[in-house]
Amino acid sequence: MKKPAAIATAAVLALGGVLAIPVLLDNPTTPAAQAADQCGAGATIGTVNVSALPVQNVGTYGAKQLRNAAIIINEASKAGVGRKGAVIALMTAMQESTLLNHANDGSFIRPATSSVLSAAAWAKARTVAMESMKYPHEAVGSDWDSIGLYQQRPSAGWGTVEQIMNPSYSAATFMQRMKKIPDWEHKAYGQVAQAVQISAFPDAYNKHQRTAEKIIDALALAGVTVTVTDATDAGTNPVPGSCATNTGGFYGTVSAQGWVQPVKTYTGTPSGFGAPRAGYLHMGEDFSAPKNTPIYATADGKVTRSSCSDLAAGRSPCQIQIDHGDENGQRISTLYVHMFADGLIAKVGDQVKAGDHIANVGTNGNSTGYHLHFEVWRDKTPISPIPFLQAHGVTLKP
Repeated sequence: MKKPAAIATAAVLALGGVLAIPVLLDNPTTPAAQAADQCGAGATIGTVNVSALPVQNVGTYGAKQLRNAAIIINEASKAGVGRKGAVIALMTAMQESTLLNHANDGSFIRPATSSVLSAAAWAKARTVAMESMKYPHEAVGSDWDSIGLYQQRPSAGWGTVEQIMNPSYSAATFMQRMKKIPDWEHKAYGQVAQAVQISAFPDAYNKHQRTAEKIIDALALAGVTVTVTDATDAGTNPVPGSCATNTGGFYGTVSAQGWVQPVKTYTGTPSGFGAPRAGYLHMGEDFSAPKNTPIYATADGKVTRSSCSDLAAGRSPCQIQIDHGDENGQRISTLYVHMFADGLIAKVGDQVKAGDHIANVGTNGNSTGYHLHFEVWRDKTPISPIPFLQAHGVTLKP
């Protein structure tokens, strides 16, 4: 079993799909430990000097796309939405436009049976959308009257063509609407993006989250200006002191009692412990996270179950269970649920440490989306896991 610190570089490459770039910090004496505090979703987001961007790509994203990413990050800073808001804004634009400012050539053909716009309304909207060709753009699309970084539609009230074709305006407007979503700070990233965009493909945003995080690390790590070097190993190392070096679900910190957060993403209690479900009570806590997000052992222990057939009664396949030994005369164990078969990493009999990568997030069985269903058992009886983790020194971070 590998500790997160040992797999940091691999996680950046394999999970994010982004080649993080070595940088020089304006303040090279800033400890990495301080940087770790900047990795939570609620962390402040710094601004980027748009005229001094990396000359190298960040993953598959080139100069034009990074410039737009920088504009989005700066608007997130102005809007005060923190790192999480910036990630959501970036991943949304990555899905909608690949971070390129799109004009619209009007070639979309309205389906005769469409209820989106009447034929007359579409004729007017098409004419308006084609005005975007007169403004600076980096790509051309034709989906209805969608334009700009976020494929916002003038006919849907997002603004004028001139406004939407301005990346700063479109990003700021996206974040204005995002902030109006009740409790958006504690919702899943993709869920927030979908609530703003109302896309026909609601799950499409999630796949961009890790890439968006790495772009932020490369461009603006919580107010620390970064400058890309010409190091020969560019793309193989994470940004020094950046969130890319803290890929563990617990941000590199094991509590004094030896416990950690099971996944990096904690989004509140959408299906909290004890909540009534269809014919049963929910006996765990759900940690929403994108597909294949690493799941970590929450404490030292021995794996007693790792199977899609040897199951705890009433739980969905697949499962991993860890015995953590006695605590005050009571046996403590944890249960991890909803992985796919190929997402089971730890095997029965493995001795694991707090923070070992044991599985990957899935949506197997009775599940409505990608998440970890996490349980804590005391003498084979499920107890509320969030108070337990908090009582054992774990500060849950989104």
